[in-house]
Amino acid sequence: MKNIILGSLGTLGFDLSKRFLELGEAVFHINIGDEFLDEQKLEEKKMLFGRNCNFQERCYTEILEAVEGGARIIVPLIDWERFDERKKQIVTDRLILCLERLRNMEIPFFTFISQKKDIFEKLKTNLSSIFSQQKRIQIITVPEQYEWMNRIDGEEQEESDPLIEEIFALIDRETHGEHQLIDKLKI
Repeated sequence: MKNIILGSLGTLGFDLSKRFLELGEAVFHINIGDEFLDEQKLEEKKMLFGRNCNFQERCYTEILEAVEGGARIIVPLIDWERFDERKKQIVTDRLILCLERLRNMEIPFFTFISQKKDIFEKLKTNLSSIFSQQKRIQIITVPEQYEWMNRIDGEEQEESDPLIEEIFALIDRETHGEHQLIDKLKI
């Protein structure tokens, strides 16, 4: 399976990318906000992924080429929720521009991951052609108080994180609809 992750170098995007690569699946990193991440950590992550032939990096304007032949698109909005409003606006505008390019294609399966449901309202308004394909959309909402968001970006986990496990299982099953993880996780 080909996985297109819009922001695979953010905290959750990185964890998901590592998992897909470990399974031998292709990961296309679409850069829509890397310049807002810590430069040193970004370089370390790029070096780690750069050694894997299943990892490719693309600009957000190149999403059509990445989607060719079918793909699953994962948007870890949760990684940008820590940004200030100006940076969030830039990333959201790029995301809309990027996904708008897919308007006339057969819609692949989309997964949006966030802590705040209201972040989807702007996307639904601006990307109605994508959000009208409800059986191809998966929205995963993570509890705001979940400790994973407080861990240091890129920090290795000694044991498997239940949040990552649950998100990965939902993505893998491609179960459409809205999913709240609050009932399934220890907080």
